[in-house]
Amino acid sequence: MSLLDRSRIAAQRIITDKKGFGQDLTFSTPGNTLTVIIAGRHTKHRMGVSTEGLPVNAKNASVTVVEKTLTDLSYPVRDSKGEVSLIGHLVSCVDSRTSVVCNYIVLQNYPDESLGIIVCLLGDHE
Repeated sequence: MSLLDRSRIAAQRIITDKKGFGQDLTFSTPGNTLTVIIAGRHTKHRMGVSTEGLPVNAKNASVTVVEKTLTDLSYPVRDSKGEVSLIGHLVSCVDSRTSVVCNYIVLQNYPDESLGIIVCLLGDHE
């Protein structure tokens, strides 16, 4: 097994392990035609940078998921060109600090093709 294979397995295990960083994430397609619950990593912090380059108090939320976890459930991850396309999908999860359900929409997605993971930057939804 190559070092890359080992790295891929380790990264995916860390992200999905609910005894560690993983937690339940609910993904829904635009129009709610398909909803799945998977394990992934949710983060939320309040540090941003203004257009002038100054620090500001701005919410930043993201989830990190394993692509194979979604595709194993027949969840549509890629578009007709084979590119990861989760923008506009909905994500819900429980905030680890407040235990409140957070509802988001995917604004950007950043796949790591080597490790098989996807980071989704989120915006508030309803």
